[in-house]
Amino acid sequence: MASRTANKGRSPSIASKVVVFASCTAIIAVAVVGIANPVFYSPERAAQVEMLNTPGSRTVFTTYFYWYRSGGPDLDPVASPHCSEIWSTAPSYPPKVPTNASDYPEGWPGPTDPALMVQNDTGTWGYHDSCSYHPPAELPEYNATGGVIEASLKNGTMEHMGTWFDWKNETWHEWELRGMMRAGIDVLIPVYWWNGIHNDWSIEGVEALVIARNALAPKLVAEGQASDVIDALNKIPKIALFYDTTCMRQLWCHLTGNPWDPPSGGRWGPDLNDPAWQQHFWDSIDDFLALLDDNCTYFWNGRYVVWMYGDGWFSDVGTEVLEFCRQQCLAKYGRSIYFVGPDGWYQAGADGLCNWGACFGVVRPQTRGILLCAAVGPGFYNLGAIALQTPLYKARDFTRYEQEWRQVMDEGAAWVHVETWNELHEGTNIAWTQEYGWDWIDATRAMTDEFHAITGYDLRETINWTGVYVTIGAMVALLSVAAVAVALRRL
Repeated sequence: MASRTANKGRSPSIASKVVVFASCTAIIAVAVVGIANPVFYSPERAAQVEMLNTPGSRTVFTTYFYWYRSGGPDLDPVASPHCSEIWSTAPSYPPKVPTNASDYPEGWPGPTDPALMVQNDTGTWGYHDSCSYHPPAELPEYNATGGVIEASLKNGTMEHMGTWFDWKNETWHEWELRGMMRAGIDVLIPVYWWNGIHNDWSIEGVEALVIARNALAPKLVAEGQASDVIDALNKIPKIALFYDTTCMRQLWCHLTGNPWDPPSGGRWGPDLNDPAWQQHFWDSIDDFLALLDDNCTYFWNGRYVVWMYGDGWFSDVGTEVLEFCRQQCLAKYGRSIYFVGPDGWYQAGADGLCNWGACFGVVRPQTRGILLCAAVGPGFYNLGAIALQTPLYKARDFTRYEQEWRQVMDEGAAWVHVETWNELHEGTNIAWTQEYGWDWIDATRAMTDEFHAITGYDLRETINWTGVYVTIGAMVALLSVAAVAVALRRL
C-alpha cells in the first residue's frame, strides 16, 4: 500500500514534465515561425524587405572597363594602353609567366609556351596581347532597325585591331551600350581610377560615354526601338560609379613617396580617419558625378549609387569617410549616396555588401546592410594579364552560370552585379567578343528577364517549411517517447 501511494504521489510530477516538454516544443515552433515575422525584423532586415517589395527594385549592374585604346599597327603600350604590353624575352620571360606546361591550371585553353604569347620578338623583348578576349576589330554596322549587320563584325587582334577601340571613341561606347540593352543590363558602372593626378582616361572616357549615350537615344527612335527620346533614354542603361579604390593607394604613394607594397606586410596606404584623405576620397567621387547629367544617372530613392572596390588599399577605412561623402554630396548636389562594397567597408558604413570575385564563384546576398546585393560571373581566363598575376583559370559553364543566377534570385537579391561586362585582361567579360559572339549576352538576357519578372518578396518564402514541420514533428515524437518512458519507469 505504501508503494502504491508513493507512485500516485509522483504522477503530478510526471504530468508536469510532459507539460514542460510540450511547452519547450511550442516555444521552439514559435521561434522558428518568428524568424519570418516582420515584428522581429532588425532595422536592416526591415529595410531589405521594404526594398524587395518596392516596384522596380530588382536591378542588374555590370562593371564597364573603358581604359582600352588600340593603336592599330602601333603596338607600343603608349599608343595601345591596355591592349598591348612589352615583355622581356631574353635572358628570361616575365617571372610570373611559367615556362613549363605543367605549371598552368587544369583546362587552360591558351598557349603554355611563352614564345607563343609574344610577337615581333627582337631577341630581347616583344609585344604581348593584353586582352584574353577581343571586341570586333572594326566598327560594326547597323541596319535601319538597329540590328547589327553580322558581316561587319570582323576578327583581328593586335596590329589587326582597328583604332576604333578607344575610350574616347563614342562609336565604341555606343556599340557596348547596344550590347548591354540586348543583355538586359539596367546600370553600367564604369571602373573609374581618377584621383586628381593620374589616369586622365578615366575622365575622358566618361565624357565620351555620356555623349554616346545621349546620341544613341534619337537613333533608337529613328530605328523604331523607342517611341520618343525620353522613352529611348529610359531603355539605355543608366550610369552609376564603380570606384576602383586602387587609385587612392596610387595617389598616396605619389604624395608621400612611399613604395607601393608595404615593407613588412600588413595594412598599408592612406588612413581614411584623416580628414585630408576623406577629402581626397570625396574629391574623386565628386569629379565623376560632375560628368553626368540626370538623364544618364542611375538614382535609387533619389540617391546616387557608388560601388567600391576593396578596402585593402588603405591602412584603415575608419568609420566616418562614407558619411562625410554623403554630407558633401548632399550639400553640393542635393542628393545623398548609397555605397556598396566588399565586407571591409561595412565598418565604414556601407549600405550594401558585395564582394569582388564572382568570376570564381557566386557572391550571395548578405544579411548585413540595407541593400541586398549579389554577384555572378561567367569564368576567368587571364592570358592577357598573366605577367602580373600568374595563370589563373575558371572554365566557363552556361549551366553553372544559370544556376548561380537562380541561386541569388531565390536568396532574395535585389541588385545583381554581373562581373564583368568587358574586363578583357582577365577574361571575365560577357560582352560580345570574337571568341564567343553573342553567346554570353544572350545567356545573360535569359536570366535578367527572369529576374526582372520577380515582384514583391516575403522572407518567409526562404524558409523550408517542410523541414520545419518534420523537425518539430520529430521533436514532439521524441519528447513523447521520453515522457512515456519516464512514466513507465515510475510505475
